[in-house]
Amino acid sequence: MSARDAWITGVGLLTPLGNSAWSTMRALLEGRTITDRLGQIAEPIDAETIIRGTGRIFDSQLGSGDPTATLAIRALNEAANSAGLSADDLSRTPIVVASSKGAIGALFDPSTSMHAATQGPHGLLCSLIRSATRAPSCRAVVAACASGLFALEAGVRMLHRGEAPRVAVVAVEASLVPLLMSSYRRLGVLPPVTNADYRCLPMDRRRCGFTLSELAAAIILEPQPRQAQSSGAAAITPMRVLGVRTADEAHHVIKSSPQAEVLARLSQWALRESGPIDLLHPHATGTRENDEAEMAVHAAALGARAESTLAYAVKGAIGHGLGAAGLASLVTACLIARSGRLPPMPWLREPIDTPIHFSSAGERGTFRRHAIFASGFGGHTAAAIIEAQPRN
Repeated sequence: MSARDAWITGVGLLTPLGNSAWSTMRALLEGRTITDRLGQIAEPIDAETIIRGTGRIFDSQLGSGDPTATLAIRALNEAANSAGLSADDLSRTPIVVASSKGAIGALFDPSTSMHAATQGPHGLLCSLIRSATRAPSCRAVVAACASGLFALEAGVRMLHRGEAPRVAVVAVEASLVPLLMSSYRRLGVLPPVTNADYRCLPMDRRRCGFTLSELAAAIILEPQPRQAQSSGAAAITPMRVLGVRTADEAHHVIKSSPQAEVLARLSQWALRESGPIDLLHPHATGTRENDEAEMAVHAAALGARAESTLAYAVKGAIGHGLGAAGLASLVTACLIARSGRLPPMPWLREPIDTPIHFSSAGERGTFRRHAIFASGFGGHTAAAIIEAQPRN
């Protein structure tokens, strides 16, 4: 890579908790989670309704097009506005699209199934986004639940090579279709899908799986940390991408390697070799297999700094957005850096045994440097380090 910098100058985020980045952040700071509403639903209710009712972004159903594309375009527009860019600016910006499933809903819609079968769900998604934004190019990156950070790496490389004056990266997932909901249930990675038990409890001893959600996260990458020209409500503190690393291992189609060699290498780079961080954002799925094993790897990389390192697991609040999860964590990191506030983790009642600190009540502080991790089926693993520009 060249020595050019890459700065995040604008962000967009849509979650079941909010239809924008800052509305989601407000919900996080209030301690809300996507499963809060289940207490208001009377039994009996079927599993698919519970999963959709908690994880769906209802605005995704308001457009006339594919819901995945609808969410991606809204996130891109918010990111552009956050960076002070116009629609015309966005039309001159190449886009990298991350999604593990693409526009999968189109396969089950008779009016679009032929297009989806011809182009593939990812090709169709890129085509719809490019048509709406008039972007010069739109490329897909697919790396299971690490897709968002793999796309970030692709966007940074494009910027470093001077391919464009700016690059947009969007990660999106709207795949709450019966086939996939049933598949994840059969894999045993979801909690029991009942009103009382369908909760994601990352870093808690009671955890037993993740909750599925729709997500869309977008960022604008530029070579200079110019201050955004948008209103203060939408702007963020420019964040420098200090590095992104990705890796794969061929251990198993869905299971992680017991030795976690790839994660250990990336954790060593992000948490030891690159210097101290202010906040760790682990993958933290809330599954029995992942959390303790992941935190043991991070604690080993941190060494003596583990006990003074703070971590935050956002999936307990917004659910697991699959291919969009990593970029959603990165956008959350940008919002935390801007606000100086770490959201609470109200589900954390019986923390797992780790020297790394999790705050159930939330904290205030200066969170400038963040390390974000994401992992996915097939051994896809990624890590990113970002740092806020110092305020004047």
